[in-house]
Amino acid sequence: MDMGLSTSSHMAHMPSMALVDLNDVTHMAVQSGDWSDPNTWAGGLVPGDTARAHIPNELTVTVDATFSAELKTLRVDGTLDFATDVDTELRVDTLVTMPGSHLVIGTETAPISTGVTAKIVFSDDGAIDQTWDPSLISRGALIHGETKIFGAEKLAFTSLETPVLAGSTSITLSADPTGWRVGDEITVAGTDASDPLADEVVTITQIDGRTITFDQALQNDHVPPRADLDVHVANLTRNVQFSSGNSEAGHAGHVMFMHTNDADIRHFSMEGLGRTDKAAGVDDWQLVSPSEGSLGPELTEVMDLGGENVRGRYSLHFHRGGDEGPAAHVQGAVVRDDPGWAYVNHSSNVDFIGNVSHNVVGAAYNTEAGDEVGSFVGNIAIRTYNPDGNPNPPDFEVNEDQSPDIRVLTQDFGWQGDGFWLHGPGVTVDNNVVAGASGHAYIYWPLGLVEEGLGEALAEVEIDGVPVEVRPKHVEVPSFDGNIAYGAPKALNIAYLHTDNRDDNDKHQEIEGLLTPVPQSFEDQLQSTFSN
Repeated sequence: MDMGLSTSSHMAHMPSMALVDLNDVTHMAVQSGDWSDPNTWAGGLVPGDTARAHIPNELTVTVDATFSAELKTLRVDGTLDFATDVDTELRVDTLVTMPGSHLVIGTETAPISTGVTAKIVFSDDGAIDQTWDPSLISRGALIHGETKIFGAEKLAFTSLETPVLAGSTSITLSADPTGWRVGDEITVAGTDASDPLADEVVTITQIDGRTITFDQALQNDHVPPRADLDVHVANLTRNVQFSSGNSEAGHAGHVMFMHTNDADIRHFSMEGLGRTDKAAGVDDWQLVSPSEGSLGPELTEVMDLGGENVRGRYSLHFHRGGDEGPAAHVQGAVVRDDPGWAYVNHSSNVDFIGNVSHNVVGAAYNTEAGDEVGSFVGNIAIRTYNPDGNPNPPDFEVNEDQSPDIRVLTQDFGWQGDGFWLHGPGVTVDNNVVAGASGHAYIYWPLGLVEEGLGEALAEVEIDGVPVEVRPKHVEVPSFDGNIAYGAPKALNIAYLHTDNRDDNDKHQEIEGLLTPVPQSFEDQLQSTFSN
């Protein structure tokens, strides 16, 4: 299904576009040039605090230094570029890039240079004004155009060459620490199945080949739970950084790619982003059940709850980009300190390759609706948990009475502390690592998401060459292989996949000839790879 810029998609863009109405612009670029150059801006006025700036079509403005002014909005119709050889920083409450625009923070041939940083900080001027922004979509980056981000290349994670014990101030890696630098923060994965917070974060003070020395002694043993498993180490520092000026609940920024997969983004970090709190549960709207306990696709009537913990405000969120055309590419990134979901493919086509998540409440890597395509390959999730709901500290034992879908009426899923929440089974999931999770390491829960105004999400497959929409649980899993989990009470949960459970009697049920068995790799990993 190509969701492109159809009429319905255009309507979905309207709330974000209204935030940057041209009638509200206070500072407009009049020629291409450096941000700091007064000649770039109308009247020679470089944007200052509370400015509502605009870069018109066909103009390129390059952020060429660090700026302390906190803009209210920045609308980009042309190109927003960042210098690659000096430290740069732009502070803005809401950045909106329009269809046809370009956001460029380094390129493949000229990445942001090692030793300098490029930063976007989502500033905070208090509670979001709901008269201006009734959908609470502001405070962050709302991206509709092309995006290229290339930070300095860095090995995202590797494993220990040998186990380490409490008191150690150095480790030896199993691979060369390409791109690692003194001052980088790293995390050594925990291995205690009863404590998803058993990893440790330290700062590098010396690098000697594969031996890494750090600033403080480890407090825990980091020993594989089984002889055929490793203990992993991830680097949490990148030189392209997105962050929140205030990461407290209700104030943090978020990044949403809206109806576009036109992104090639590599070696960057998102720190303290995300405003959807999965511990508390969303409170914006809920479905009205026609009968008590009904959980089927007939749930379409919505009741407004009026809360401010709205869904969809995640750290890195691809929102309804469709499944046609090239996939978005996300590689070597870090998402850390997120209260909800870290990496999200929502009805889009995205390849997530070699990324890191750390300290995420809810779920780290997610498909949200059920119709997603793309892949999760070679990623790692360290410390994914729910501190308030299920389970509770300090033992982090899962309460078996609390099903992953007990929040079905609010369509709020992936909240238990899951490494990979897979609402859509049509993505490749290979060679990933989950270390420390209070819920599930990997969970397939492929009941189509019921969304406000849209009904249940359906996936598109071909039967005898004819496209047919089916419920997500009937979709073939393309690959699930080579995945690892430790430090988690549940390694893999597969619910509803290729079953008639909770099915209706319409055309979506009549596809038995299409289905293939659950991949043998599921059974193989249940018997061999996974371990607590």
